[in-house]
Amino acid sequence: APVAHRAFGHRQDGSRFPVEIGLNPIQTATDWIAIASIMDATERRRLDEAYQSEGAELLKLERLIAQLSAQFINLPADQIDDATQTGLRQTCELLGLDRATFIRIGPEGTLLAPLRWHAPGVPPLDQVDAEQFPWTIERVLAGELVSFSTRDEVPNDIDRASYEALGTQSATWVPLAIEDHVTAILGFSSVHAVRTWPPELLHHFRLIAGVFAQALARQQKDEALQAAIEEAQHLKSQLHVENVYLRQEARQRLTDSDIVGQSAALRQVLAQIEQVAPTDSTVLLLGETGTGKELLATHIHALSARRGRPMVRVNCAAIPATLIESELFGREKGAFTGALSRQVGRFELADHSSIFLDEIGDLPADIQVKLLRV
Repeated sequence: APVAHRAFGHRQDGSRFPVEIGLNPIQTATDWIAIASIMDATERRRLDEAYQSEGAELLKLERLIAQLSAQFINLPADQIDDATQTGLRQTCELLGLDRATFIRIGPEGTLLAPLRWHAPGVPPLDQVDAEQFPWTIERVLAGELVSFSTRDEVPNDIDRASYEALGTQSATWVPLAIEDHVTAILGFSSVHAVRTWPPELLHHFRLIAGVFAQALARQQKDEALQAAIEEAQHLKSQLHVENVYLRQEARQRLTDSDIVGQSAALRQVLAQIEQVAPTDSTVLLLGETGTGKELLATHIHALSARRGRPMVRVNCAAIPATLIESELFGREKGAFTGALSRQVGRFELADHSSIFLDEIGDLPADIQVKLLRV
C-alpha cells in the first residue's frame, strides 16, 4: 500500500517548508520498484491547523452555549437583560468579533432599543430601523438568516451604505422565533477584519438565538403576569374607594324633585344647568354657604353623560393644607416619609365622572395654581 511520510525541505534562500513524500510500490515482472512523490505541504498544513483551531473554537462555543442555557433556566426576569449582554460579550470575545446586538421587536413590528456589546474603539449600534437596513430587516423579519462576509455581497445600496458608515466588514443576523413568530433579532459583526461564516458557526449562532428566545419568552410572560397583578391590585384599591363613594352617592343621590321653586331666578339657573350639563366644560358655582351649590352640582352630574358613575365630592376646607395635594392627586408608596401605601387621588377616582370641589377658594394659592393646570 502507498505510504506517506512528512519531512521538511529547504529552499534556495535557506527557508524551511514542510513536504509530504509519497512512496507507491509497484511490482514488475522481475522485481519491486517504488515511485516517490514529493509535495509542498505548506497549504495542507495550514488547512489542518486552521481546522484544528476552528474545531477547538467551536468546542468552546458549545460549552458557552451550555453554560448560557443552564444560567437562564432559573434566572429572575429582571436579570435576563444583564445576562444577555454578558452572553453577547462572551461570544464576541471567544470568536474575535467586534460587535453584538440583540433587538426586541415591539408591537406592530417596531424595533426597540437594542441590548448591545462592542469592543473598545468600535462604534456602538445604538439603534436599528428599517430605514437604515431595509433589505436586512425585511429578510430577518421573514425568518431568514442574513449573513455576508464582505459588504459587496449586500445587494441593497442603503444597507451597504449604512454598514459602511458603521465600519462593518462582515455580519450575521439571526431571527429569534417564539411560536413561529419573530420576536427578536440577534446580530454579530466584524469591523477590523473580513470574517467568513462557516455553516457550523451559523448553526451555533442559531443555538445561541434559541437560548435567548426561550429566556425572552419567559421574561415576557413574567412581565405580563406582574403587570396583571399590579393592575388587579390597582383595580381592587380603586373599587374599594369607589364602593365608599357609591354608598354615599346612593344615600345622597337627588332627583329633579329635590329642587323646589318656581322663581324666575331659579328657573334661569335650571336652564343654565340644562345647557352646561351635556358638555365636558368646567363649571364654576358661586354662592354663599347654604345656598345649595352642592345640590346644583349633583343636578348637573345627574343630567350629564357621566351620570352612570358616582360623582366625587371634596370638601377642600376640611382637608389640611399639607394633605390636600395627596388627596387630590394621589401618591405612590414611598413617595415621601410616611407614605406607606399607594393612595388613589380624587381626580383619578373621578375618571370618566365628575368631581365637585367645595369651598375651592379656601385652598392655598399654590394648590389653586396646580388645579388651574389640571
